[in-house]
Amino acid sequence: MRQSLLALALLVAACGDDAPPRTATPAGPPAGFGRVEWGELLFETHGCMACHRIDGVSSVGPPLDEIVGTSRLTDEGRRVPVDADYLEESLLEPELVALPGYEKVMPGYGELLEPVEIDAIVGYLTTLTRNPH
Repeated sequence: MRQSLLALALLVAACGDDAPPRTATPAGPPAGFGRVEWGELLFETHGCMACHRIDGVSSVGPPLDEIVGTSRLTDEGRRVPVDADYLEESLLEPELVALPGYEKVMPGYGELLEPVEIDAIVGYLTTLTRNPH
C-alpha cells in the first residue's frame, strides 16, 4: 500500500503540476520541426508520458493512441466524440472530460502552455488515429 501511494505521488508530480513558468512565448516550432513533430516533442518534454501511454496500455491516465475517431463515456455519463476539440478541451480543462476509472490529477495546461503549443500537441495526437479499414 505504501509503495502504491509513493508511486502515485511520483506520477502526479511528473504530470506537470510543478512545471517551470513560461520564459518566452514561442512563435512556432523550432527550426526543422513541423507542427506534428513539435507536438510530439512537447508531449514528451512536458511529462505527458508519465501518465499517458501511446501503446494502447492504460497508466495513471488513459492511453492516447488510436483514440481520435472514437467516443468516450465521461465519468458524468456523457458520451463525447474524440476529435481535435475534445483533445484541446482535455488539455485545457481535463476535469470537464474526465473518464471513469481514472483519478482527476491532470493539471490544466492553459496556464503552462501557449495556444500554439496546445495546437501542436493536438496535431500530434490526431496523427495517432485508428486505421478505418
